[in-house]
Amino acid sequence: RICQLEGAAAVAALLSFGHRLRGRRVLHFIDNTATLSSLVHGYSSKPDMAKLANLYSLLRARFGLDVWCQYVASDANIADLPSRPDKSWAPLRALGLAQIPLALPSPREWAHPASFLGT
Repeated sequence: RICQLEGAAAVAALLSFGHRLRGRRVLHFIDNTATLSSLVHGYSSKPDMAKLANLYSLLRARFGLDVWCQYVASDANIADLPSRPDKSWAPLRALGLAQIPLALPSPREWAHPASFLGT
């Protein structure tokens, strides 16, 4: 399901870059309205999305991030380029961006989300 993948990508982005962004304002563009809503509200009626929204909120707190989530049309979403094999990486490279490993929560972190807060 695309909604869950988008939510997992948002969690992975904060987990991968949170330490570099600590204490900063972050503008997070998202091209899926259901995912956007769950991340903004920190809740979803769907249990899997609720867990992703919870993890996202905990990571925001862990790194002291002031996040603004904004909708962006899929065709304008530069973050989608790596997930589309038919698209070129040239626009990302032109911006001086490089590919880095993406961090995902460990099985323990998925099972115990409060571990993101050091408890």
